[in-house]
Amino acid sequence: TPVRLPDAGMVALLEAGDRIDLVAADPRSGEAEVLATDVPVLAVPGEVGTDVTTGLPGRLVVLGAAASDVAPIAEAAVRAVVTFTWSSG
Repeated sequence: TPVRLPDAGMVALLEAGDRIDLVAADPRSGEAEVLATDVPVLAVPGEVGTDVTTGLPGRLVVLGAAASDVAPIAEAAVRAVVTFTWSSG
């Protein structure tokens, strides 16, 4: 599934083959929740900065998320700041 992460600089650290945990943080409450764990990075297309085709900030990442994780990831992308940590698992 494609996911637009708001911090292009962090995304620049990723490579295809990395495994990450996705986390959503609510900017209002400060609460965070883990959306998916041990998700493989399939591709990191584009360049750092604003996407010239859409004008959106951040950077797109293509992830091999489980089907059951896709809806929660998409929902979080419109209500929270979605970020990642490298998976330990």
